[in-house]
Amino acid sequence: MNEYKLIATNFLGESIDLWNDSEVTLTSIEGVSMNADVSAMRLGAMDGSSYIGSRLNERDISFIVQYHSPTGEDEAAKLRMYRIFRPKKEIILRYISPLQDKYIVGYCAKCETPPMAYPMVTQIEIKAEDPYWKKYGGNSFVMCGVEPSFEFAVKVTDNVTTKNTELNEVEFGITKMNMVSNIVYAGDTDSGFSITFNIYNTGSKLGLLNIDTNEYLSVSGSFQNGDVVTICTVPRKKSITLERENDKIDYFAHLDAGSSFLMLSPGSNKFKLILDGIDISFLNVTCTYDILYGGV
Repeated sequence: MNEYKLIATNFLGESIDLWNDSEVTLTSIEGVSMNADVSAMRLGAMDGSSYIGSRLNERDISFIVQYHSPTGEDEAAKLRMYRIFRPKKEIILRYISPLQDKYIVGYCAKCETPPMAYPMVTQIEIKAEDPYWKKYGGNSFVMCGVEPSFEFAVKVTDNVTTKNTELNEVEFGITKMNMVSNIVYAGDTDSGFSITFNIYNTGSKLGLLNIDTNEYLSVSGSFQNGDVVTICTVPRKKSITLERENDKIDYFAHLDAGSSFLMLSPGSNKFKLILDGIDISFLNVTCTYDILYGGV
């Protein structure tokens, strides 16, 4: 079994493993590795230049597949590719190897089969406006509250399920009451995150302080028992919302002066909770984030 996979999935859930399909062979691929634009300025007669800045542009991924249908029906295989790679529609590319499992989301810009080419090949282009690959699967960190730990396993004998103990169906967890948390981020570029405060009392201020940089992000208001405050610092998705009973309220206007939309940096990230009028024992605080990579 091939441990390497490149799976393309469209918006309808139709997919193909381009490295292990019985009808097509991936012959070339470009645009999956790191490629940044670096800006520099020349100054007079000074040797070299001065660094200004750098950025990753939207990512263009292009590849060519060749057909080898075992039944000789290459035309049917080509039409299957057309169904999966539909122009203008979303495509998820997932790369799997023994050391990596990452994905990127883009849109099909081209799916073309030259009519006179032999053997038959199809050229495909995917444009991703967000250039980063993301680790597959969710990433979350419980900063305060109950972190799920384990459940008692069931016992199966002769296809009959029985309980090992009377606590069998109870999920056990670890209660965290620390004001300071350390999130070890494994990506190779900064990432925004979403932090959710589940409030079980009253209070007037919630937020986070980056201990290393002294930057902070906090929100003030009249919080009630049952409120859920969510702060998102992901670029292009920044938001602050308050959920109270059945209402979802835009709470951006309650952002405290001097606040910065904090990011996770590669390595250790030490944060301290900012609380005013709320006892930590009446809070559940969870941070969720994507792990970003420049290439595979």
